[in-house]
Amino acid sequence: MALIKCIECNNDVSEFADSCPHCGCPVSMSKRANQNNKIDNSKYSVILSQRGVNPVKTIDKIRKATGLSLAEGKRIVDNHSFIKINCSIEEANNIKKLVESEGGAVEIILYHPSQENESGLPKAVKCPYCNSTNTTKISTTKRSLSTYMFGLGSSSVGKQWHCNDCKSDF
Repeated sequence: MALIKCIECNNDVSEFADSCPHCGCPVSMSKRANQNNKIDNSKYSVILSQRGVNPVKTIDKIRKATGLSLAEGKRIVDNHSFIKINCSIEEANNIKKLVESEGGAVEIILYHPSQENESGLPKAVKCPYCNSTNTTKISTTKRSLSTYMFGLGSSSVGKQWHCNDCKSDF
């Protein structure tokens, strides 16, 4: 049974009821209003995919949007990691707009609890070979160029991350 919000009293009502049990408003009116508004209550995460022309300005924009420290902002830009997790689509789009104003790019994905550790912070990407968290994301441009130059024999086909300690791609 799906619940919808009554447009009169804002209480939850079964979509199969004839009228709201709280105020008597016809459920058909609430159904139409909910379909027209399509309120998005989903949560999203924002990942930095390209840092832009000036990394210092990108760090500054990320810090303004999230309130993070300088060290955390630098870590995000250096590792192309999560900027923010578990946020609204409006907040994600705001971060995207700020980063893109500096020539950077972000990916907005649906939030999943596996994206954060026990303390509620974004998980660091670990190398599967040496377990180091000193990793950087392989940019789409670099992967495309490598595939163009070496074809399907390129070592970066299907790889997203590079370990700075053991130099492996995964």
